Amino acid sequence: MPTSSPLTSYVPPSRIDWDLLFQLMFDELLNPPPSGVNQAPEAISPIVEVIPPVNANSTSSPSSIMV
Repeated sequence: MPTSSPLTSYVPPSRIDWDLLFQLMFDELLNPPPSGVNQAPEAISPIVEVIPPVNANSTSSPSSIMV
C-alpha cells in the first residue's frame, strides 16, 4: 500500500519572517558592541607554514601533467 503525503502547498516566508531571521545578524554587523580593547586584526599564516610543500622527487608514484 503506497504511503500518502499530505497535500500542503509551499508558502514562501513573508517579509516579517525574513526580518526576524536576519535582524540580530544585521544589528551586530551595523552596530558592533563597544569594545574596551583595541583589537588588531588577526594575521593569516601563509599556506607554506600551515602545509609544508612536498618535494615531487620524494614520492615514488609517477606523475604526469596534461595540458
